[in-house]
Amino acid sequence: MKNLVILTYCFPYLGGEQFIESEERFWAETGFDRVYIIPEIKTEEIRHYPEQVQLIQRPPIPSSAKQYMLFFVFFYALFWRELAYLIKNKKFNRENLTNMVKAVIYTTLRIKQLKKTFKQIDGELFVYTYWNDIDFYASCELKQQGIVHQVISRTHGFDCYEERRPQCYMPLKRQYHAHANQIFVLSESARQYFHERYRYSIDKLAISRLGVQIPEQQKSYQRDDNVIRVLSISSCIFGKRIDRIVDALHRYSLKHQKNIAWTHVGSGVLLDELKARSKKYMLENPYFKADFLGLLPNAEVKQHMAEHDYDLFINSSLSEGVPVSIMEAMSFGIPAIAPAVGGIPDLVKTNETGFLLSASPNIDDFVSAIDVVYNAPNYEQYRSNSYDLVYQQYNCVHNYRGFIKQLNEIADE
Repeated sequence: MKNLVILTYCFPYLGGEQFIESEERFWAETGFDRVYIIPEIKTEEIRHYPEQVQLIQRPPIPSSAKQYMLFFVFFYALFWRELAYLIKNKKFNRENLTNMVKAVIYTTLRIKQLKKTFKQIDGELFVYTYWNDIDFYASCELKQQGIVHQVISRTHGFDCYEERRPQCYMPLKRQYHAHANQIFVLSESARQYFHERYRYSIDKLAISRLGVQIPEQQKSYQRDDNVIRVLSISSCIFGKRIDRIVDALHRYSLKHQKNIAWTHVGSGVLLDELKARSKKYMLENPYFKADFLGLLPNAEVKQHMAEHDYDLFINSSLSEGVPVSIMEAMSFGIPAIAPAVGGIPDLVKTNETGFLLSASPNIDDFVSAIDVVYNAPNYEQYRSNSYDLVYQQYNCVHNYRGFIKQLNEIADE
């Protein structure tokens, strides 16, 4: 009996991973005898998942276990292999050592946890980790022990690009290139990055784009020449650089004496600070208005875009994978302005679907891009191009059925 075991952080429980909502309905189409989903954490509310998929809970890890494991970390080959890498590559310092020890402890505890969890399943285990991190490392270790048959993993942004981590270092990342069966990346640039950075053979790296549900036809749009309506969707954290969006919209509206109505979806540690910054600007600038909707379920975000007209979508992230937020905005015909980081250049194309900024744009760069796109003589073509690109390349029906086909081929090997 062949079992597909899907390891997530929280899905199907609420708490993130909204993009899985477009993929989960295809899990039941696999050729595996049984499909299981095993989230790392459990919250009070649960989302839909196929009735053919069985949900299994992991046994809790005692809070004292991490402290206990600290005394035994030096007995694990995992620790010594990673220490040798740090020394050889001149990356040995206190911060990297601390992060490495944490990763070894978390991975060791996860191995024990998953080993107990997998005892509930009879037959061959084909493990699919939605993130290329601790679950993936632990599954590769269990494969070496003969408990797991094959290991398949996705990688996105935070779990792909080492530059997004402290000291540009991702502990244990290079230890499992010989044990993974297939890693699915989001773009050709990510494929080359993974190959060159972590020494994975190119034949183990496959491109599998994420996908979104596309409206059957492009949303109708009514322009309001009295106001530019701008949308952004992201967590309110440092790496998203939302303060640049606030500053750019404030500056543009003052410079051109043009009303701007900005709506932001998302929450995080910087939300109150961003609200205060926006309030200050609104008091001194009659042309600038900001509305913070907070964290919304993905279905409500899409419903909001279906019911409201937006002229521009803005992303200002320091790093990204291939942002689902941009895909979904473009599926409603909204042109995007965003920096050239991660897989964003696959979506945002200057003079076609929006304006692709440099990787580190300043405020004036955003101001200029807003002017170029919004006032373009062929602005309506931008909207059509945005919808068409997402429809052709990021349609969840096509992309996820293709992904499931690849999973089935791996199972048949």
